[in-house]
Amino acid sequence: MDFPLPMCDLKPSKEMRGLLSGTLGPVVDLDGALDICKGKTLAAIGDVVTSDFVRSNMVPKICAIDGMTMRGEKVEPLDESLFNHVHHFDNPPGIISKRSWIAVSNAYAREGNTLLKISGEEDLLSLPSIILGPNGGVVAFGVPKRGIGINPINEKNSHICMEIIRQMEAC
Repeated sequence: MDFPLPMCDLKPSKEMRGLLSGTLGPVVDLDGALDICKGKTLAAIGDVVTSDFVRSNMVPKICAIDGMTMRGEKVEPLDESLFNHVHHFDNPPGIISKRSWIAVSNAYAREGNTLLKISGEEDLLSLPSIILGPNGGVVAFGVPKRGIGINPINEKNSHICMEIIRQMEAC
């Protein structure tokens, strides 16, 4: 799906924050996520969910991590040798930076898999990952105390995410 990359950093309004805590697909346990994601282009957003997939021998096409859990606890670093590409960049908390869009776009375009190591916060990167990802792929992220949110990449979900992006404020 063609979507012009935003030319500035974006942030959700306070009214949008509740909307962004949901998922566009089911919330499942790790075994369910592994079954659903098997053989699909997968982007994992978040340290715990990324670690879960990697420990289960399913290294996603894109892994976006910031080294912290939602509770602010540090997580054990991933073995970077498992990735074909490692990209470090800044993405402030509560923001989708212009650099994030470029990093996700490049990660999908490259051969192999990419670890996106973010200084700041990776939480909102599910939106560009759904918009820029290939039809039939999946974006997975952790849903605290519930499991793993599975977001199918398809035209409907891409349009929903584009509409959310259009409502965000430039910063």
